[in-house]
Amino acid sequence: MAFPDFVEIQHTPGYRQSSNRSCRLINHIVIVALFLCFTVTNCVLVETPLNAVVVGGGSIEFKCKSDRGKRLKWLTQKNQSQLILFNGYSICKEAQSFCNVENEEPGEFYLTLTAIDEAAQTYICQEPGTESESSADLIIIDREAQCKTDYSTSHVIMTCDLEFRGIWAPELEWSHNGTLITEGVNVSIVSNKSVSSTLTVPLSADVSNYTCTTRFDIRGKPYWTTSNNIPDYVSNSVLRVEAAQAFSEKHERPLSASGTPVGLVIGLLLAFIAVAVIAIYIRVKMERRKRKRLQKPKTSDADEPLATLA
Repeated sequence: MAFPDFVEIQHTPGYRQSSNRSCRLINHIVIVALFLCFTVTNCVLVETPLNAVVVGGGSIEFKCKSDRGKRLKWLTQKNQSQLILFNGYSICKEAQSFCNVENEEPGEFYLTLTAIDEAAQTYICQEPGTESESSADLIIIDREAQCKTDYSTSHVIMTCDLEFRGIWAPELEWSHNGTLITEGVNVSIVSNKSVSSTLTVPLSADVSNYTCTTRFDIRGKPYWTTSNNIPDYVSNSVLRVEAAQAFSEKHERPLSASGTPVGLVIGLLLAFIAVAVIAIYIRVKMERRKRKRLQKPKTSDADEPLATLA
């Protein structure tokens, strides 16, 4: 079997020039694509906002700065929906009552927020045209937790309530002599409004102090927030619990010999005395009126004709 001879293909000059131009074009496209990719992916936010808490009014500043000196945008996120707060030039009307943006250096856009209810949400700093963005949460607490202690015949019920605004809810933790308590605790949370925690413990023979600590846990952070810092807020409320014997002596009601509470006996006695005094007063007044009528002079029969003639 005979094999065919190899055929040498000769390219014309025009073909070679066209091929070279195509290669150069492809090289240019690759270089531009690599440049754009490098430019987009390597822009960095050198300053980013941090999760924060504001207590009792006031204001706070969220920082954001680009290493390229470009204009930045601020967005808000609440209930999984985003709204452009600042487009790089102006603030939207809905947010003008509680926020302001300062731009003192190129690429530096600091967001100042007034602590009102509407301001408690997630804030996103974004560099337009890139994938660089960073977000943080603002939580507003009106005042520290309000606590009270109630007693039953055998237990102590301690309750602390805290009002807040924001997506990230604070936590209330109970401890006794530095030991965290998890049993007997009942927690109730109303989103963007309040958190309440109740601890029930048996009456003790000794006086003791329980502490309710308000803090934030990273597990409560919204999943879409990129900032991973825990807000710098810790507050302790100490509740003093009386000893069982002292509580009984203070709150037990003494009984009379018949078993009736002394307070009830005294009350009934005072009521009886009051009724008796009123009855005596009415009787004396009626007697006085009767005496006045008896002492009034009567007209005699002999004087009647004279009175008629007159």
